[in-house]
Amino acid sequence: MTIESLMADGNYLAAYDEARLLLNKGDSALRTRYLAVLALARSGALTQARSAAEDLLDVDVLTVPDRGLGLDIDALRARLAKDLAFEATGADRPQLLADAARAYEAVHRRWDDAYPAANAATLWTLAGERPRAAELARSALPSVGEPWEDYWAAVTCAELALVIGDLGLAHRAVVAAAVMGPHDYASRAATRRQLARLCAHLGLEADVLAPLRNPAVAHATGHLPVAGDGRGRFPRAAEGAATAEVARVLEREGVRVAFGSLAAGADILVAEQLAARGGAYNVVLPFPEEAFVRASVAPFGQDWVERFRACLAAARSVTVVNDALHGEEDVLFRFGSRVAMGMVRLRAQAMEAPAVQVAVWDGVAGETGVAADVADWEAVRGRSVVVDSGGTGEAVGREPPSGRREVRAMLFCDVAGFSGLPDEVIPLFMDVVMGGLGKVLEGFGDVVLARQTWGDAVHVVMRDTASAARCALRWQESVAETTAGSPLLASVSGLRISGHVGPVHPGRDRIRDEDAFFGAAVVRAARIEPRTPVGQTYVTEQFAALLALEAPELRCDYVGIAPTAKDYGALHLYHLRAAGAASPG
Repeated sequence: MTIESLMADGNYLAAYDEARLLLNKGDSALRTRYLAVLALARSGALTQARSAAEDLLDVDVLTVPDRGLGLDIDALRARLAKDLAFEATGADRPQLLADAARAYEAVHRRWDDAYPAANAATLWTLAGERPRAAELARSALPSVGEPWEDYWAAVTCAELALVIGDLGLAHRAVVAAAVMGPHDYASRAATRRQLARLCAHLGLEADVLAPLRNPAVAHATGHLPVAGDGRGRFPRAAEGAATAEVARVLEREGVRVAFGSLAAGADILVAEQLAARGGAYNVVLPFPEEAFVRASVAPFGQDWVERFRACLAAARSVTVVNDALHGEEDVLFRFGSRVAMGMVRLRAQAMEAPAVQVAVWDGVAGETGVAADVADWEAVRGRSVVVDSGGTGEAVGREPPSGRREVRAMLFCDVAGFSGLPDEVIPLFMDVVMGGLGKVLEGFGDVVLARQTWGDAVHVVMRDTASAARCALRWQESVAETTAGSPLLASVSGLRISGHVGPVHPGRDRIRDEDAFFGAAVVRAARIEPRTPVGQTYVTEQFAALLALEAPELRCDYVGIAPTAKDYGALHLYHLRAAGAASPG
């Protein structure tokens, strides 16, 4: 897929990765560089977007052959200033809004274009300069009057009309835009986000934006099939009725994007029905494909294997949650499902879209399988739509073994600048800096399941992802607080922290004689930390997904695909920060 088509899907992360791939291969085209920045900005990764935009901001935009691209690049500085203003929550927010408005207005004057004028008018309105906003809107409105030539002309007209209070014109323009851009989910999300802020500020009902509502994003789950006699959770005889009902649910809920596994039975049914409607199914496997087929597809017949292969080939993306793990323990399947749920939340947030779970289920409660998926989704205030699997509630065949692995969150950190400390300062460092980190851990009580330290490095295992994220943020604050104003600790520049979550083996450290955790997931967390910039916390995609479920008030901004230490492989990494916090850089 092209960068533009990935962006239209709202898949900003894949769009950025594709742009970076092209740039790393020697593509120096301005459009590719611009789209890389835009993908980061739309994903909310403002720090990374500002960094990536630095060389573009020096381009002589008036000499760019493609006028539209030149205007877009010229508006980048204003765009990033706008995003920074929207992130701000303090007393400086009105000034930041005004600064962004001036930047957009300057772009409008250079290009005599209505699009930056609309942005400037909205920002002046939000900054409390309503007369200035209205004057600018009225002057720009004639250039985007009816009939509209494309989506952006229509939504620009709608925005200008809202600023001056012409609700009739705004409604007509929004309806026209919805018809002209039905599948550009990213543009619709960006439009809705901005116009919703404007409506809220003006005290207007947001109903005018309803035509631009994006389709839903779904988490798919359901029972494995059972052959023959009709007994079991999802008998073959019920497949026809379940398929028809899944089709009706997808249409009624407006689902066009879904994430889930691809086991025989319900998962494949949802994937097939979504594809039939032109939707995008994103496969999330709990472990590598060969082992997954052996465990969850092949035992139910060759026809399911063939359908699996077809769906996998048609999938919009394929994620393997535990690429170094094998086995059929229930904890691996459940962890994979929770990561898929978190990915649904992340995509729904990016698309400004509703999220829903579609579960092909017999309704029988339990602690594993579909019942656990439904319970996990509803525990985070998710809405589930149940399709009757036609089962008897009787499990037929072997259930996945429970195993001993546990899903835990892990942090690794070290202190940058420690090696530059004189030997006589080490005791002070241990007491003040490391002591501060220890006090942070004390505040989390028994959520901290294991801890180790050597020199300036710390490794902890915590019960849940949200606690680990909060601990990492508090650690960063602690080091900043304990080293501030201390000449003896001047070489300490901050922490590098990495975070990962995954299934690990609980056990006993026979050297320290204390509880510990082992496994591939522990190694993965350790390999990220050396690649992390000082003062930041980088986490894996699994960590970011689970955090979207457990603590949506925290943010994970996409960094990109990055190589890890000791040739451990490349991973999708995110920058953890508190939502609304000033973005560094």
